Parts: sequence; structure tokens; C-alpha cells
Amino acid sequence: MTTPYVLILGSQGRAAKIANELTANGLDELVRIVSEPTVQEALAADHSPVALVILDCRDAPLDEVIAPLREDPRYENARILSMVGNDGVVGAETSLDRGWVAAFIGLPMTHGLLARHCRDQLTRWMARHGPDADDPELRPRVHPESDLLRDFESSEATRIHELMTVIERALGPRPRLRLPAGVRLTRQDVPIDGVYIVLEGEVALTRQLGEETMLFHQDTTGRVVGLLALSTGARSRFNSTTTTPAVVVHLSTYQLDLALQLEPQVSAILASSAITQLSTRLARSEHLHTERRFLVRRLEQERAELTTALEQLREARLELITQARFATLGELSAGIAHELNNPVAALVRSSEHLLEDVADLLVTNPKGELIANTIDHSARRGATSTRDERAARRELSKVIKDDDLARRLTAAGVRNPAIAKAATQSKDLANTIELSAKLGTSLRAINLASAQITRLVSSLRSYARPDETVDGVSVNTSLEDTIHLVSHRLRGVELVRHYGELPDIRARSAQLGQVWTNILVNAADALNGSGTIELRTRRVGREVVVTITDDGPGIPEDVLERVFEPRFTTKHGQVRFGLGMGLGIAARFVHDHGGTIGIESEPGRTCVKVRLPVVGPPDALPTDAEEAS
Repeated sequence: MTTPYVLILGSQGRAAKIANELTANGLDELVRIVSEPTVQEALAADHSPVALVILDCRDAPLDEVIAPLREDPRYENARILSMVGNDGVVGAETSLDRGWVAAFIGLPMTHGLLARHCRDQLTRWMARHGPDADDPELRPRVHPESDLLRDFESSEATRIHELMTVIERALGPRPRLRLPAGVRLTRQDVPIDGVYIVLEGEVALTRQLGEETMLFHQDTTGRVVGLLALSTGARSRFNSTTTTPAVVVHLSTYQLDLALQLEPQVSAILASSAITQLSTRLARSEHLHTERRFLVRRLEQERAELTTALEQLREARLELITQARFATLGELSAGIAHELNNPVAALVRSSEHLLEDVADLLVTNPKGELIANTIDHSARRGATSTRDERAARRELSKVIKDDDLARRLTAAGVRNPAIAKAATQSKDLANTIELSAKLGTSLRAINLASAQITRLVSSLRSYARPDETVDGVSVNTSLEDTIHLVSHRLRGVELVRHYGELPDIRARSAQLGQVWTNILVNAADALNGSGTIELRTRRVGREVVVTITDDGPGIPEDVLERVFEPRFTTKHGQVRFGLGMGLGIAARFVHDHGGTIGIESEPGRTCVKVRLPVVGPPDALPTDAEEAS
């Protein structure tokens, strides 16, 4: 390694004086001393490192002088000494904040002191950046000349050995106390009358807080027990107890005071021991504080993880309840289907046979054909509007001139004027026509009720089908099945359907039905028995879009942003015995199908839009043009 530089920057006259002092004290044998104005010439000549910079910048702010140096890589590791006059340091905030200055030297100063200071700084630079800096055995070491700083660098065992040497030099040989483990040297809150020097063994500090005993780290005890207590009112804050067999020396307060008077070196050793002990305790306290902060953060993290796990557990529990509910519903539907299908089928067959049997019985009856035709007509005719029925009654009244009989015959479904005229001639014939119509109407009611029961059982089967994904699910049919099941909740509500031509999708029928149930039930609750729900389905690209719109009061903004949260409800305190389990479950079911669900609301209109993907080859799907048509 080439010889490093010492640069002296300042006015030419001051720089020359500093250079002369360093040369006179032999520093030119260790480094190359360069002062203004030859600094730039020297640095340009070679690339030797700069070890030390001496600044005499009493005429300018310190930061303005040092900042350009630190921007030059040649000064990267240089130690800087700043010469300071009686006026103090001006503009040194940045230099202090960034640790640019190694020392400040007040002027005027004692002759030779600057050279000694420079030699110390050069030794420290060589220890960090010299050729032997990486070798602990060879790198230079700075040896303090004062007892206190020298003791700081000594090991604890060395300090205790030196302490006993100077104490026994002052007081004579001190008796060694050999103690077993478990002996208290000091007691908490008890006055201290001396110190214990631990030569061998271990001593632990404990503190009693109520019924709890706090044990402090072994390294914080130190080898001079009771020394810190003397500085805090001579009362011990701890119990100090031997934890292993130990050898100790006891010094009373008087003996300690006498040793301090006779041997000044005792002060330096005790001061270094106390400071080292306090530093160890402070470091331990900082470590515990850091560890505590880490544990607190870890605890908060674990608490957040536990909260998330609890939320997931609740979700899983809710999902299990949902699955169990559907499983129960499936079993009930299977049982209902089994119990109802046979009776309903028998009812339908009996109704058909009854009509045939009545027709056979009437073959020999003179009025048999009329009765049979009336029964069949009444059983098959649909509902007649009030206006049409009034018009028919007026036409018959014109023919038979009897308003009461015209009303009875019209209600029985008679529209033929000839039959009406015949009924005016025979009271029995009119009664026969009425009874025949009632019989046909009853048969029609039986058939309609049987068909309604069959449809409900079919819808229930579809709704509670096992929770498996199947192909060929019709969204329109799924909506209709759900409407049948929740029709009791839709009383008084007008349903407007606009079903488009849709491809079948791959879906879980039960979950799809649950989605429509939740949306329809919420809309019906908002309408409170009066209003309109519009259902619209269409295909957009490779998606089936379902919109369900109601003209209710709308959803408040603070509620709207939470409607899809799990277990969120605005129906606190109300008991519902329905199939709905909340829009949060509906949203999860839609997402499970790869779809999306959204809701828009304003006073007088709430619209829920569900998008479900269509799975299948593109050529099997209708085009947008076909859909538009």
C-alpha cells in the first residue's frame, strides 16, 4: 500500500504552521503532509489514499467546506479534524448529522497536542483501512493512556484482578468468603453497607413484585455487587443470590472509602465496572424492549391471523349448515315426491275415469248427450273475463227474456241460444245444465290442483337436487322453479318476465336456485306486498345475464356497500322461516360458478345483475346477431 496523505486545508500561513508542527513531531515519516496551495498538485500526481484532513475553516461555515470533499471519492474514508476558534463552530449541522467530522480542535492549543491527536487519528484510520485491517492480530490498536478508558477495553476478569491488587495494596490482604449456592448477598429494599466483589462463581439478581419473582439476566449482575445501590440511596433494589458455589470479598463502606482515598486507581476501575454494568443492563433493556415490540407485532399478526381463521371457520360452518340444509331439503323433497306422486297420479287417473264413467252412464239418459257435453265443456274451458261473461249474458237475455236464467246459464258455460231456449221450457233442464256445469268445473279444479302439485314437486326436486355440477341447466327453468317455491312470499307483487333465448349452462341447480331465492325474497320484502318485480334474461357474448329489478324504496348507500358481506342483515330481531340465507351466500355461489353479481340502487329502483359463463364450443352457442333477432 502506498503512503497515505495528510491534507491541511486553510489559509496558506495557517496551513504552513500546522504542517511544521506535524513535521517537527515526526509524522512526516508515516504519511505525506500536503498543505495549501500544493494539495491539488499532489493528489493529481498519484492515487494514494487520503487518511486525514485538517481543516482550518474559521472563516467559512463548516458544511460548505466539507460537502465538496465528501463528494470526491478520494476523501471517502478520510478522517476530518476541524480547527475551531473562540467564536465556536458555524454551519456544522449537516457535518454532525452525517458524522463527517472525527474531532473538533479548539484554538489556540498547546504545542504538540495537535500532532498527538493526528497520530491517534492515523492509527484509527490504519486499523480500519490500512493493509492489515482485516487481520485482528496485525492491525494497529489504539491504546488509551487514561486509566478509565484503558479499563473499558479490559475484560471484566482483568478489571477485577487489578481492583483486588490495588485494594489489597491499600488495605492489606482481604479475606475470601467461600459460599454455597443460595446465599443472599443483598436483600431487596434493605440498606447497603458495603459491596461484594465476586471472584469466582455466579450471582443472580431477582426482584419480588407481589407474589411474582422476576429473574434478571445473569450478564447484568456484574462482579461488584452493591456498587450501584450506593449511588441510589444505599438501598438495594434487588435480591442478589449466589446461584453456584462462589468466592467473594466483602468491603464495608468505610473500607471502600479508605481504599478510594489511598489508591486513586480504584476510582477508575470501579467507574469502568459501574459504567460497563449499566451499559450491559441498558443493552439488555433495549434488547428486551425490541423483543417486546417484536412480540407485540407478532401477537398482533397472530391475532389478525386468528381473526381471519375464525372468519374462515365461521364461513365453513355456515357452508356446512347450508349443505346440511340442502341435504335435508333433498331428503324432504324425495319423501314428498314419493308420498305425493302416487296419490296425485291416482287422482288424475280417477278424474279421467270419472268423466268416462259418467259419459257411459248417460248413454241411456235422454239428456245424456247434453249433460256429457256440458260436463266436458266445463272441465276443459278456461277462465272467462268478467267483460266476456257479461257480454254472453246480454246475448242470452235477448233470446230468452229472463235475466236470472241467463245469468245461471252463462255461469254454467252455456252460449248456445237453442239450449237456452230449451231451458226456458223446462225447469228441470235448467237445473240439469247447472249441475252438469258444476260437475265439470269440479273436475277441472281437481285437474288444475293435481297439475299444480306436480309442478311444485318437480320444482322442489330441481331446487334441492344434490349439490353437484351438471350440464344442461336452464336458467329460465331454474327461475320458474324458484318462483313456484317462493310464491307465498310474492303475494300482491306483480311479476313481469322477459325471458330470452338462452343456451343451457353447467351449474349446480341447488345453488342457482338459492341465488334466485335470496334475490327474489329480498325484493319482495322491500316491496312489502305491493309493487312490481321484473325478471329479464339474455345472452351477451359467452355469458348469460339475469337482471331482477324491483320498484321498491331502494337501498341506503351505507347499507348498499355491505349487502354482500357474510351474515350482514338489516332484519335484526325478525324470525324468518324461508330458504334465503343472505346475499353474501348468493354472491359466493355466483363466484363459485365463475360468474359475477352486482347491485345498483336508487329510490324507486333496485337492480341485481348476475352474469354466468356459458361453457361449450363457440359453434354450439347462438351468435350475437341471432340473439338480437
